[in-house]
Amino acid sequence: MSSGGQFLNSPDTFLSFWFMGVVFKPQSFVIEYYTNAILLEFALGCLLGLLYLKSRALDLPHGATLSVLAIGVAIAVLIAQDWYLGVEVTRTGEIRLMRLGLPATVIVAGALMLERSNHRASHRGALLLGSASYATYLIHPLILHGVYFLSAKVLPAGSIFSATFYLFAAFAAVCLFSVGLHLWVEAPLTRSLKQLSRSQSGRRGIPMPKGASAR
Repeated sequence: MSSGGQFLNSPDTFLSFWFMGVVFKPQSFVIEYYTNAILLEFALGCLLGLLYLKSRALDLPHGATLSVLAIGVAIAVLIAQDWYLGVEVTRTGEIRLMRLGLPATVIVAGALMLERSNHRASHRGALLLGSASYATYLIHPLILHGVYFLSAKVLPAGSIFSATFYLFAAFAAVCLFSVGLHLWVEAPLTRSLKQLSRSQSGRRGIPMPKGASAR
């Protein structure tokens, strides 16, 4: 990995940006965005990645059982917070890290422990959703708002049926649009960029990094 890639994938990077935001309290929207406390969640994700790749910390005895328990507890904590505290309370600042970031980290850690215990998803649909995860990250706010707007227009407000319909409709719409974006935009663009990178590297006589070959 290049030095730039190592810099962007280091927990220290995100911690440094967040610390600068705490100290200097920027007024610019752009600078404030890139020093937001949500960066602490990225730092936790980087830390999990380092643990998974460079240590055996996630290889625990009875890892599958522990991972299922951890995931279940974390999901229960998220649901309980939403029920008793409301969503708005948890959306900003360091409070978000404690109430959303940490349970989410436990869920991801549990999934990694399942994989280390040789419990891997093999269904093509599940693997496709995993491949489309970045597209999901990019597009889900637009889809959720769109489904909410449409359901509010045609369904009675405040009913259990409306809430249940929104939940399943939003989930289905996000999955469909994410997979479409991945298959028709992200994957072709990635292949084109890889081909361009190989072409330029070949002309300059620069050896390609390991793992950069086309699939």
